[in-house]
Amino acid sequence: MNVRRKFLGSIVGMLLGLGLAAGQQPSGPATYNLPNSPTPMPSPQPQQDPENLSLPRILSNWVTYRDKTPPETEVNAPCTNFIGSELFLRMGSSTPFGAGVFPAVLNTGWLIEGGARAMLYNDIGDRAWTLQASLSNIYNSAHFNTDKVPIDHVTQVGNPGMTLTDATIRDLNRTFLNVGLGRDWYVWKPKHDAKRVCEDFLCNCTLSFGVDGGFRYGTARVQFDEIEHRTGVLSGAYAAAHTELQIPVGCHCMWELGLRAELGFTNSQFLVQTHEAFYDANVLFNTGIRY
Repeated sequence: MNVRRKFLGSIVGMLLGLGLAAGQQPSGPATYNLPNSPTPMPSPQPQQDPENLSLPRILSNWVTYRDKTPPETEVNAPCTNFIGSELFLRMGSSTPFGAGVFPAVLNTGWLIEGGARAMLYNDIGDRAWTLQASLSNIYNSAHFNTDKVPIDHVTQVGNPGMTLTDATIRDLNRTFLNVGLGRDWYVWKPKHDAKRVCEDFLCNCTLSFGVDGGFRYGTARVQFDEIEHRTGVLSGAYAAAHTELQIPVGCHCMWELGLRAELGFTNSQFLVQTHEAFYDANVLFNTGIRY
């Protein structure tokens, strides 16, 4: 009996000891041997569209010709179509001819013209459509001892009330606004590097020829010996052929020298009894800056 009590007491004591050990707090932080965790990967950043990147504000390649040169590896590769500009000055002789009073009494005169052209080149820069606008002035003096021409209802200078039916033309001065369309061909281009024809176009001498035509509208003033001058409105047209040599000034502009042959038509009605329509043969020297 005593042996049983001792055995049971020893079991109860062991259970109480285990409970006390489980209730105690650890003296230091617990250490766990965990496998190495992988390094976190950075989150992907959204890709930006290259076309939407902020770029410095500079002139476009289309204006500065930087995209006109084809790749070095492509032979005869086309370059981007581009538009050239030109400021020009033309001077030369103007000879009236045809039927009527003005061609009969006027001498060969002087023509001066200034304006601008736009050239719409093809892919390889050997042809271009042209648009132009200009102002021109033509002056012709009359022959000495010319016959008088019929004028109606004109009051004589210094004698009011008198009508004079005949007067002597002293000179004719015409001013026109001209607009036209043309076509240019470039027949002499550098041959040393066919792959860079567009860049060579602005950096080497070139020779071109072309044709153009258009319409003109303006005013004129006729001076007489016996009576006061008379002014009126003119209309007309023109057609021309021309050739130019372009000499590079740097690689962004060219100095142009050339000759131009032009046929002009003028329709006028200064002389009341006569409806005047006549022609002009113009031979002009042309110079300008192309860029």
